[in-house]
Amino acid sequence: MDEQPTLEAFQKNLHSKFRVVRPGAPPVILDLVDVKIGHCAPPQEQFSVIFSAPTACGLGQGNFRMEHEQMGVFDLFIVP
Repeated sequence: MDEQPTLEAFQKNLHSKFRVVRPGAPPVILDLVDVKIGHCAPPQEQFSVIFSAPTACGLGQGNFRMEHEQMGVFDLFIVP
């Protein structure tokens, strides 16, 4: 995927699974549990996506490679 996913893309894929790829570590499966809409004014969208993760998944704050069946591959900055 050349562009970051949109608000609409995340909304369409609510309650689906995302795979986080980490070099040198096993992948982590996240569930998309909520999409919160912020102030949107073209050409910018402001929103947050909330994932559920296994308790001991080892993900900290940072950029991660995400893989999704419908949305493809993209990088996302995650904050625990």
